[in-house]
Amino acid sequence: MANRYVYVVQFGACWRYTQADWKAFVAERLVDGPGYVLPDERRLARLPAIIHRSRDTSYERYWIDTKRHDLREPLDWDENDWRYEAEDLGLIEPQGATA
Repeated sequence: MANRYVYVVQFGACWRYTQADWKAFVAERLVDGPGYVLPDERRLARLPAIIHRSRDTSYERYWIDTKRHDLREPLDWDENDWRYEAEDLGLIEPQGATA
């Protein structure tokens, strides 16, 4: 089976993470806070062909045409957004969850 990647898009640029590396990046946000810098070594030279810009010109959003990979646009994410992502990845228990 092919690798599953998480593509991160902001300002028209794209970064690629393995699932494990994205989980580690999200875990860092829980410790270090929501501010971040995406590393240059993960930045792709151009958007992959599977990622498309939205036709709605009122805002810059993207979509991906495959279910094999994931797309994230964390530019405006706050602590709650990072927490939700961590919950979705199974890094932490959902708030309000009972054992």
